Amino acid sequence: MRICFIGNSHLGPMAAVSGAVASSLPDTEVANYISRTYGTVPLKVISESDAEVFPFVKIDGKSGAGSILSLDDWDAIVVVGFGFSLIRLVERWGQFQPDSLNADLGGHYLVPEFSDGNDNECIDSSQAVRLLRRLREMTAKPIYLVPAPLPAEWAAVREGDAFSSYRKLREAGDERRAVAAFDSQLRRLPGRRIKPIRQPQSLTRGGMWTPSEYCLGRPEDAAEGSFYARGDFYHMNKEFGEVYLREILRTVIADSDSGSRDGEAKES
Repeated sequence: MRICFIGNSHLGPMAAVSGAVASSLPDTEVANYISRTYGTVPLKVISESDAEVFPFVKIDGKSGAGSILSLDDWDAIVVVGFGFSLIRLVERWGQFQPDSLNADLGGHYLVPEFSDGNDNECIDSSQAVRLLRRLREMTAKPIYLVPAPLPAEWAAVREGDAFSSYRKLREAGDERRAVAAFDSQLRRLPGRRIKPIRQPQSLTRGGMWTPSEYCLGRPEDAAEGSFYARGDFYHMNKEFGEVYLREILRTVIADSDSGSRDGEAKES
């Protein structure tokens, strides 16, 4: 089976081990189209009857995968990251927060009939949804969404303005509310014929967090210039990437074997 990944930096830890992982599975081939901050060439996606250039997906000109993706060459497409994340929701709540939260994140309070729409607009304006919508128009092949990682657990206990919302959510007992709000966004995807692949339980703590040992920013490495010193609680390591990648491939291959298509399979 030929599986194509399109992602931003969150695809990096998976791409780093994808060759070894794919080679351990029968008849499995993987390609990675990674948008880089230093990328110079926009990704062009083509199908039998359509074509689109995605300016926000910037490929390194020296990338082995190239900058032109033919959907007809692949059996399934997996989109990784691009702002589809719980972190994006929490950042929005700093401006407009549900009135059901116990925590005061500093935003204007919204009653449910408005807070749900606010959450929807927050995620729908992400690059991930823009990409997914267009890909769905271009092909009937299975498309999957892998959200950006959950925040590292240390963000809930670290001092500083960048972490205050996460501290407040934990201290106020609002973690379950945040998880439910993000889950509702994932549950909207099958209606668009996109299947979400959630972060595996083994990589999750308390539903809302990634265990700190999987984060590139680690409290034990607080040296100047380190990921932790820079406050990076959202980029994960190769160990995380390998576990998640194996779950993704297991899901995609199982769906193919069962004949599932277009995100209509039962969610993971």
